Amino acid sequence: MQGISVIIPVLIRTTEQVAMTIRCVKTAKEKTKIPFELIIVETLTDYFKDLADVYVWEKEITYATISVNRGLRTSNKDWKVLLTNDVFMEDGWLEALGECFQKKPDCGAATLASSQFKHQKGYRIEEGNWWSVAMLPQMVLDKVGYFDETFRGVWDDTDLLVRIYREGYKMYRNFGCVVHHLIGQSHYDNPKHVENYQHGEKLFYEKHKNCGLPIFDLLK
Repeated sequence: MQGISVIIPVLIRTTEQVAMTIRCVKTAKEKTKIPFELIIVETLTDYFKDLADVYVWEKEITYATISVNRGLRTSNKDWKVLLTNDVFMEDGWLEALGECFQKKPDCGAATLASSQFKHQKGYRIEEGNWWSVAMLPQMVLDKVGYFDETFRGVWDDTDLLVRIYREGYKMYRNFGCVVHHLIGQSHYDNPKHVENYQHGEKLFYEKHKNCGLPIFDLLK
């Protein structure tokens, strides 16, 4: 698998998040043998300009949804990996994402096992839903579209998941790699989270209530 961009959107609010982001980048680079292009989309500050292969600077705070789309559209690679800066990789993480596509012909998005869910390492690939680290082929994005920017940083990934399923694909999780997640420490911690969550939940329901997919009832 060649032509991979790893996209990390960053909004720094505390000094602790600087060290966290550096650790995220460090483990991402050290824990895989597959080369990749690192795209950092940073808002307000410019701490990580020298870490990125491609650097995108956001002047004003918007929703994380918009920053993620900026990164996706900046990449000209065939494979995109979304990574939040509060996730730390383990050996073979990028290989494990790619394995989902190799072993599951209907894979449209891939993710990994996580300490967040107390997952145990095991050599199996199952359907799963987690977007703190996720691989997407450009081919699938061309069919389903990018993240819907009418969402406010919440429910946007769930919306994309349903659109992936509507096109006949699935999202798979590889338990062969369990990564570590500092829950709630990411860059878009927003004081309006509850308001944005409720907005997204309502929008998601109205948009997909007639989709007829079993996964809708699990996600709503």
